[in-house]
Amino acid sequence: MTFNALLKTTSLYFFLLCSLFVSTIIALNATDWFFIWAALEINMISFIPLLFFGRSPQTWNGATEYFFPQAAGSLLILTAAVTLLSEHTHTQASSVMIFIALLVKGGFAPFHYWFVNVFSTLNSWALCLLISTWQKIIPVFFLSSSLIVMDPMLVMFTATLGASWGMLSAANQTDFQMFIAYSSVGNLGWFLMLTPTTKFAALSFFFMYTLMLTTLISLLYSLSPNTTPNFSSATQMNTPHKAAVTLCLLSLAGFPFTTGFLMKIWVIMSAISQTSSMLWLIFIPLVFSTVAYARFIFYLLFNSPSSTSPLTNTGLKILWSPLMLLLSIHCAPAMMALLQLSL
Repeated sequence: MTFNALLKTTSLYFFLLCSLFVSTIIALNATDWFFIWAALEINMISFIPLLFFGRSPQTWNGATEYFFPQAAGSLLILTAAVTLLSEHTHTQASSVMIFIALLVKGGFAPFHYWFVNVFSTLNSWALCLLISTWQKIIPVFFLSSSLIVMDPMLVMFTATLGASWGMLSAANQTDFQMFIAYSSVGNLGWFLMLTPTTKFAALSFFFMYTLMLTTLISLLYSLSPNTTPNFSSATQMNTPHKAAVTLCLLSLAGFPFTTGFLMKIWVIMSAISQTSSMLWLIFIPLVFSTVAYARFIFYLLFNSPSSTSPLTNTGLKILWSPLMLLLSIHCAPAMMALLQLSL
């Protein structure tokens, strides 16, 4: 590739990222669903070309599977916006349409299959992180806002279904990429459980999840920039690498003395204050989550590393161990303070 071609590619990549950023900011500051719809369209058009930067053989399949669900979600939002404009009031039908549209666009269960399929076609950890975090900001924000009013029981049932479905599917995966995809679906279910309570609680949960997922994906990228580790290659990590990944997984699983544990406690306590009759449903995804993460962690810890694996290179990778320790354990007091303020 010549210098001019590289410069054009870099400029296009930067322009698309700026478009993603600007469209997200426009959507978050909009109060009319027409403007939100327009921002979502710009966001979608900006993200699809980024899929081709990964140079995956399955890029076209991924782009197609991303486009159609997003277009369907946009159509639902546009229909709801027209309904609101004609009726001059926020009806239950329009709220349901917007709720379903945001679930589709965010990759929430039971509309998560497009997200998992697109995630499986990505061969760039940067794109994996982008589609798991930044591309979910707009749906997450408006699902937790007061612009849509839904029955808390229906939201709780949908959230429990998503959390259970995601973690049960994650327990059957054999590589990190698909495990992260399904665990993302599961954690979105946990986020959805907080939406009937307060916007602050829901967005704080998503922020902390994004922080932990960013650390895990960054660690996996530093270990294997060009390949996606599966179970076999993951067991060939040396001890510091395994320790760092294990801390990430423990925090995401919600084991005690981690940030993830306080996040799950936050969800349970909020659910008690809102819909105590459905509290027993929360323990179903909690069990599935524990099983899925425990299986992954057990396989990592109780298999011997190989000194000949390219995943055992040291350097910057080792620095992620204390960083994850900081994020998963030392953030716990801050999360406890937020928990006390919100309840």
